[in-house]
Amino acid sequence: MRDALDVAAEAADLSVPADSYGAQLAVEDAAATAERARALAAAVRTRRPLVHCLTNAVTTQRVADALAAVGALPVMASAPEEVADMMSHAQALVLNLGTPTAERWAAARAAGVRARELGVPIVVDPVGCGATPWRTAQARQLLDAVGATVVRGNIPEVAALIGSPPPAHVAQRGVTAEHHAPRSTGAEDEAAASLAREASRRLGCVVVMTGPTDFLSDGVCVRGHAAGVPALASLVGAGDVLDAVIAASLAAEPQPSSAGWTAWAGLWWFAGAARLAASTSRGPGTYWPNLMDALAEAAPEAGRDAFGGAPTATTQRLDDEKAQRMKRGETG
Repeated sequence: MRDALDVAAEAADLSVPADSYGAQLAVEDAAATAERARALAAAVRTRRPLVHCLTNAVTTQRVADALAAVGALPVMASAPEEVADMMSHAQALVLNLGTPTAERWAAARAAGVRARELGVPIVVDPVGCGATPWRTAQARQLLDAVGATVVRGNIPEVAALIGSPPPAHVAQRGVTAEHHAPRSTGAEDEAAASLAREASRRLGCVVVMTGPTDFLSDGVCVRGHAAGVPALASLVGAGDVLDAVIAASLAAEPQPSSAGWTAWAGLWWFAGAARLAASTSRGPGTYWPNLMDALAEAAPEAGRDAFGGAPTATTQRLDDEKAQRMKRGETG
């Protein structure tokens, strides 16, 4: 049965020109990258890392469910009084800056400083950076204080974080990046890739920048991937789930020297699951449970097998009997 990583390999767009964007992270075909991501998924379910998420109030449940689906352990502590202590038990930290308040900034700073002291990987999502002066200033101050292993945001957010104007083909509306077309052109991809690389250099971390084509850069190299799921742009929380998948991936493979490749593999994992879920969904109501299943299917011991997804002798017999009835034109 095809799983999320098979779908990612089929949908991958690795044709980012090396002479346009600089040296590639590696010369590797889609199948090899999928196998790398599959090994990472296996490591997550084997090690079951604890991922501490200070995520936004809108998507807390979805993020926790996604972490459980991939085999990680979520903890969503957000009180400034306890986040540093909680970080002592965690193997990765997500700082999602949506729905900010003064108390949440204080909690994010306390958790981030402790994670940095412990050498724990940190994923920062600057939600809505650029939308208001206060939020933009707070996001920059937080990054200065705690650093990041990976910054994951859309094009306007990343541009605002480093004080650059976004490319002309995309505009910011609140916390949403609005693209002029569902698929980007070569020139637009060049502009986005250049921004990702510049942001990585200036922020001193890996940058994952999502849009019609997703880009990842470590400041020297850039890779691009077209997930081919336009519906993601209209779903609340998809990027937050991606933050969590990347964090779980970094927790399972925490070496700083491999952060670029580990984040890339996490991006593949999510993109393949997103595409697989879209292919079996009627709309947003059915999409989210399908996404959880698709994430879990790349880590079957944490997902389908644990919930009876693998057919037993009894369920296989019932399925065979149903197939025979349908063949005879019977129902039920």
